[in-house]
Amino acid sequence: MEFDPDRVRDNIRRAETSDLLDRVTVYRADLEPEALTLMMEELRARKITPEQIVLHEQSRQEALTDDSGLVRACSFCRNPAIAEGKGWFRLFRLVPLVPRTLYFCSEHVPAEKT
Repeated sequence: MEFDPDRVRDNIRRAETSDLLDRVTVYRADLEPEALTLMMEELRARKITPEQIVLHEQSRQEALTDDSGLVRACSFCRNPAIAEGKGWFRLFRLVPLVPRTLYFCSEHVPAEKT
């Protein structure tokens, strides 16, 4: 897929600040260098300081990674996962078919995982 700076720039402008902070910190390895530059520019335009970026990165240190070192995302949103558990792939959200691993961010972690 070819990098489209205009499309990426539009996506970045619509993104929430916390999402951009996650992208430039914990998901940095997944980014195109050009996209990272655009995100850093947007954060500067939003008056986010380098110190705030470092603090955000430190707050995400407990994020789970896969075997290649990439951060796992929550199974229910885009936030970095901090816990994992077992669940089911369900047909029509009703019939359990296949067991699978679920990943949870701090907002979606079940009470028994905390």
